[in-house]
Amino acid sequence: MESILRHCSVMDCKEFSEANNEGDDVFLCEYEYDIQRQSFKRLADIGNEEEDDNEAVKDGDWESCSDSISDPEENFKSARKKLTFSASGQSPGHGFAANVQGGKFFGLHKIGTKKILEHVKGYKQTEIEKAKATLLLATLPKSPPCRNKEMEEITEFVKDAVSNDTCVGRCLYIHGVPGTGKTMSVLAAMRNLRSEVDAGSVRPYCFVEINGLKLASPENIYRVIYEKLSGHRVSWKKALSLLNEKFSDDNKVRNSQPCVLLIDELDLLVTRNQSVLYNILDWPTKPHSKLVVIGIANTMDLPEKLLPRISSRMGIKRLCFSPYTYQQLREIISSRVEGIEAFDKQAIEFASRKVAAISGDARRALEICRRAAEIADFKIKKSSSTTDFSSAGKVS
Repeated sequence: MESILRHCSVMDCKEFSEANNEGDDVFLCEYEYDIQRQSFKRLADIGNEEEDDNEAVKDGDWESCSDSISDPEENFKSARKKLTFSASGQSPGHGFAANVQGGKFFGLHKIGTKKILEHVKGYKQTEIEKAKATLLLATLPKSPPCRNKEMEEITEFVKDAVSNDTCVGRCLYIHGVPGTGKTMSVLAAMRNLRSEVDAGSVRPYCFVEINGLKLASPENIYRVIYEKLSGHRVSWKKALSLLNEKFSDDNKVRNSQPCVLLIDELDLLVTRNQSVLYNILDWPTKPHSKLVVIGIANTMDLPEKLLPRISSRMGIKRLCFSPYTYQQLREIISSRVEGIEAFDKQAIEFASRKVAAISGDARRALEICRRAAEIADFKIKKSSSTTDFSSAGKVS
C-alpha cells in the first residue's frame, strides 16, 4: 500500500490497541471494501444488513480474522481508550459514533484482510525503486546530517530552560532560508531529550508543536495550545483567558511541569496590532511560568519588523541556519542512498553543486534526485519487454 505524504501502516484492532504510535495522524478506518459490490461500506451499516453470513465466510478473496481478534468488542474498547487519551488532543469518542448503536459495536466481526497474491509477496524492489523510496521527503532520518552544532545549541537551551525554575523570558528564535533543516533539527533534538527524560537525566516536561500553516487564523493558536495542554476544546477567546490565568497564577504554575512550545512558521502569526505574538511571548516572562517558546521562521529580520515590546522579548536568543553548501548537500544525498547502487557519484556531485549555487535547499536537491530516479526507472521499464527488471542500471 502506498501513501501520498508518508508511509502508511494498516493494522487490525488487536495490533492497533497494542501499538505505540507517536504523532497525531493515527486513524481507525470506519469503512471496509465489499468485493461483491466493489464499493466501500461503513462498518456501522454492515450490522443492519440482512446478509447470509455463510456466503461471507465462503468468499475466497477474504480471510477471517477470528484468530487474531478473539474478542472484537474488548479490542475495540482498548483501541477506543488508546485514541481517547492520545496526544492528538481529540475529544473523547471522536470518530466512533458511527459504530455505536444501542450500546453495541457493529461490523467488527467482519473485518479482514485481503489476500496478497504470491507474485506480489515475492516481488523484490530494484535498486532504483529503493532509491525512489528513500529519497522521499516524508522519509525522515533519525538525525539530520550536517546540523550537529545547531542541535547541540537547541539541546542546551532547552535543558537550561527546563531545569531552571527562576529563569524567565526564555525564547529562542530560529531563522534561515527554506530547506535548511530548521524544523527537522528541532524535532530531532526534542526526540533525543525525550530519551534522556525517560532515562531520568533530564527533568520531565511537556512538548507542544504547532505549525502556523495549519491555523485558520492567528487567534486560533490559543485554542490549539489549550487543547493540547488540557485536552478540552473551547473558543479562542475563552482559551486566551484560561491560558493567561494558567501562566500567571503562581499556585497553578508551581505544581505543573515545564512546557516547551514550538511554533513553526512564526511569521504567519503577525496581525495588525501584533497582539497574538505579544501574548505568546509575554507568557514566558511571568514569574515561575515554566514556559519555553521556540519560534521558527524564514525571515531573518522578523524581530526588527515588529513592535519594540515584542522584539525585546523575541530577539534575545537567536540561531541562524545557513544554506547548505554543496559538500553538505552531497553528504545528505549520499546518506539517503547509502547501500543502494542506483546513483553515480558524478550525478550526486552535479545535483549538489547546482542546488547549492541557487538556494542551498536540501529538499530541492532530494526532489531532483528522486525525479531523476523516476525518469530512469520509467525508461528502463518502457524499453524492457519482460517483467524482470533486476538488471536495472544507475542514474548518471
